[in-house]
Amino acid sequence: MTAAAAPAAGVTGTAVPAKSQLLLKAGRLPVVVMLARIWRKGPAAADGSRTGADGAKHRPQAEAPPPVLDGQHLTNLAEECSTAAAEAFADNYTALLPQRVDRIIRSVGVGHRETALDAALSLRTASSMAGALQMSHLCTQLEKALVVADLAAAAGVARDIDLHLPELQDALASRPSPDH
Repeated sequence: MTAAAAPAAGVTGTAVPAKSQLLLKAGRLPVVVMLARIWRKGPAAADGSRTGADGAKHRPQAEAPPPVLDGQHLTNLAEECSTAAAEAFADNYTALLPQRVDRIIRSVGVGHRETALDAALSLRTASSMAGALQMSHLCTQLEKALVVADLAAAAGVARDIDLHLPELQDALASRPSPDH
């Protein structure tokens, strides 16, 4: 086996480029980025279609956007922890939301992929827990664009995140208490 196709630790049956292995061993290549490089899909055609493993051409299905806010997530958190903990989480999420979005906008704007990826992952996780499903979805799209180094797409998604912020803030301000 050549150095260019040596398997990464813990990854079996997959060839990982030697440069990625060196960066991974040195702690300079986030595992998420490495895994995305291994498993990412081939490039999309101009019409948005992709060729699948079966050789057939597949068009992406148009999906309805997820809801801005799903209160059931905070209700579940209240049931697992307490109403006070769920309220505190929602309040902290709401208070930190503009800073988290700003971090994404700034890091994408200067092309700092690792910082933007970290910010998107953080916001996606917190948004999912808070029930901010549309923000979580947008963060997932941003992560995908960043992993494949599509900075133009990342900039577009970052803009969508920024545009979505006021709508989410309004929904959070009028949310009911997460009583269980």
